[in-house]
Amino acid sequence: VVAPTEAERELLKRSLGLHELALEDAARAGLPPKLDDYGDHLFLIAHSSQRAAHGGTRKLALFLSKHWLVTIAREPLELLDELRDRVRREPAVYFAHPDQLAHAVLVRLLDGFEERVDEIMDCVEELEDRALEGFARDVTHALLELRSQHASLLRTVRGQRDMVSQLARSTHPALSKRVQPYMRALADHTLRIYELLDDVRDNIAATRDAYLATINNRLSETMRVLTVIATIMMPLTLISGIFGMNFSRIPGLDSAWGFWATLAAMLAIAVAMLEWFRRREWI
Repeated sequence: VVAPTEAERELLKRSLGLHELALEDAARAGLPPKLDDYGDHLFLIAHSSQRAAHGGTRKLALFLSKHWLVTIAREPLELLDELRDRVRREPAVYFAHPDQLAHAVLVRLLDGFEERVDEIMDCVEELEDRALEGFARDVTHALLELRSQHASLLRTVRGQRDMVSQLARSTHPALSKRVQPYMRALADHTLRIYELLDDVRDNIAATRDAYLATINNRLSETMRVLTVIATIMMPLTLISGIFGMNFSRIPGLDSAWGFWATLAAMLAIAVAMLEWFRRREWI
């Protein structure tokens, strides 16, 4: 059911005995993943990797009993359309075993997170290459955006991990012994996705550090060149200042070669300083 009306929620409550609090949670936005036991059925909140209209990820509520599975989403989910096609191909399997269908839903949700993690990792690798190439104004903004996406994804997967772990340990009658090993495998897979997100966080931090180091190195190189230029100009400025003083008698001032000799001396000083800087490996 997608965006059920009040009448539809009331119908579900009367016909299947769904708890009023669970139906309210199913209709609310922004709730984290969780698992509640309502006696004859389980209530789960899971998230998909699809972006929600209000921000964050799209939520899916599942009501699971031995005889039926009800899903409620505030917004359409692509994975449900894919699962409907699978159910049509194998109706005997999924209609006979609601817990198996619930497992299929959770697996598809996790696949979506894995795909999203792969996309973020590809973006991080691309930004790392660009960061090492040199200064790019959009690298900082892109890294901040990736950090925000990663933090949101990490919070969601952490909640999903805890919820699936509870489900894997549950002995509720809605979960048959047949499906319990698959739920445990799903919990392990969710944990691996969470650990992978930890690696992504480290990669984002390393890319940021590499970019800042590249910028600092370029800035240091620029400052070194400017310092060399300023140092060379100091004696030249001194010479030009001396010959620019308002004295009527300055040696060589009236000489035909005085100007050219001064330029030659200034050039020689500049060349000598450059050679000295080169020998000291300052340039």
